[in-house]
Amino acid sequence: MAKIGIAFPDFITTEKINRRRAPSDFLRNAGNRPRVLLAILIIFCGVLIFRLFSLQIIEGRYFRSLANSNRVKTVIIHAPRGVVTDRWGQVLVRNVPGFRKVISGKTKLLSKEEALAEIAKGEKGLEIDSLRFYPYKESLAHVLGYIGQIDPQELKNPSYSGYLGGDLIGKFGIEKEYENFLRGIDGRELIEINNTGEEIRKLGKSDPISGRNIN
Repeated sequence: MAKIGIAFPDFITTEKINRRRAPSDFLRNAGNRPRVLLAILIIFCGVLIFRLFSLQIIEGRYFRSLANSNRVKTVIIHAPRGVVTDRWGQVLVRNVPGFRKVISGKTKLLSKEEALAEIAKGEKGLEIDSLRFYPYKESLAHVLGYIGQIDPQELKNPSYSGYLGGDLIGKFGIEKEYENFLRGIDGRELIEINNTGEEIRKLGKSDPISGRNIN
């Protein structure tokens, strides 16, 4: 016959022991969590550092070798100039879609229709740009002014530091007076080309930043 008096206390004793152990097991598992998180963080940082090394060292050397062999073409993405309005919000100067053609360092602005005609003739060297539109040109020309291609003398002026030949700048009136506000920051696109000048792939791009508006 089973000894009930002994078996029952054994069960109680075992249950008590298990209950005493449970908190320590929980704490032990909780103590491992920071180690797991630290390991994940170390792996993530390692991948990030390797990627940065790859971009700056390995791919950087590759891009430099392409540039040295004239296999990288830089395309300028022209930034739109700022819009000019009066104190009531009436637009006095704005931009309209257009193109520019660069020939022997000289820039010629083209309307959409003119650009399409050039493309139909198989002409190359067209760049997307914007044209300035003056709704009140006749009555406010002396105030608003106009823009034109920067000349060699102006390129030597410290005020135009960072400008390139062919850039358009304010030549008179508000366009000139607020050149630093109206002018945006051009973007760049790097394109890998083959020895015949055909595009192979795009290497990178920085978007243009539009000029600030004036009212």
